Amino acid sequence: MTCMKNGRKDSTYQNWRWQPRDCSFPKSLKRSNMAFYFGLIQVQSKVVAGQTQMKEAYQWESVICLVQSVIPPDMKSLSSTSRSLTVFKIENRSHRQRLKNSKHPLTLITVTIKIFKIKRLPCGKLHKLMCEMAVKDYNATIEFYWAPFLAESNSDAVSNRNGLSDRIIMPESISKHGDNRKSADYLIFNTYIWWMTSIYTKVFITKRFFNFMVELWKRRGGSFGEGPIEYDEVELPIAYERVLRTWAKWVEENVDPKHSSVCFSSMSPTHVRSLDWDNPDGIKCAIETKPILNKSKPLDQLFAFAVNVTRSMKVPVNFLNVTTPSEYRKHAHTSIYTAVEGKLLSPEQKSDPLKYADCLHWCLPGLPDTWNELLYTYIISRT
Repeated sequence: MTCMKNGRKDSTYQNWRWQPRDCSFPKSLKRSNMAFYFGLIQVQSKVVAGQTQMKEAYQWESVICLVQSVIPPDMKSLSSTSRSLTVFKIENRSHRQRLKNSKHPLTLITVTIKIFKIKRLPCGKLHKLMCEMAVKDYNATIEFYWAPFLAESNSDAVSNRNGLSDRIIMPESISKHGDNRKSADYLIFNTYIWWMTSIYTKVFITKRFFNFMVELWKRRGGSFGEGPIEYDEVELPIAYERVLRTWAKWVEENVDPKHSSVCFSSMSPTHVRSLDWDNPDGIKCAIETKPILNKSKPLDQLFAFAVNVTRSMKVPVNFLNVTTPSEYRKHAHTSIYTAVEGKLLSPEQKSDPLKYADCLHWCLPGLPDTWNELLYTYIISRT
């Protein structure tokens, strides 16, 4: 969501960076150099799975914007040809020709999500040629797989991604999504915001009905179909932990740590109560231009569950804590510079921030770039 293009006047939210207490990010970690180093990493496939920090995949879009700027137009492509996977592909010309002539060409499954037009970003005169030369030596895909609950749910269907329908999950079923993730070199998982609609979560009630719905779902391409659905309402933390345990079991049984590195990205916070930062006159996050500098709030129970589950797994999982640095960034949301169903807010809607200010999603460029700086640092530390 390009807030400046959508009318936001202040740009200072783009200038804040996170500085770790006991270490530093690589000195060359700038927008252009980051793309250069991504080009040097020999990544064949990188899958960002789950809701990927918000339903429009902001973290994934941030990665694409950071990387694509140094790649010649004829060496990159963006495709969405299925319900759940969107692929940004980098390939050199000789590799593309080999695929064309091969009897077994590479097949990519791809999903329909809203993709914003990507602008070419400056790489810098000193690094531009080196960047393009480095990218030519490697072939990679950066993929976004839509699975907002990690486990299977009725929200996987394209028709239910507007967030308006009831959300019903299958906490112990993940194989349908998991089959698309096994071969990646880096797997980044995340699930949070789509849980935050109620203190209770709807889950299927009987094993027999569950199995029936799985088969029906497969036959109908991911839709639960019409007719009554039997479900139970479970407390949100209990359902969330059940899904994380299912996910952890799948990772342990299907991911080879010698081939794939696994990350779990923590929750992206919201800023809808101005009292949380001692501003009784504020209206949600609207018109905020500075971060919270002198106050933080305790992390929620779901964060603790994610930490405990990832620490207890047999397969090493890197826990990317994007929650703590993001809690301070009340000024970095799209606010009244958001879009609803592809349309910018009207002047009348902008004048009613209590109803229309979006304090869930983030401006780009902006905070999601910081999340990817953390991810980038982790990746190069392993090379």
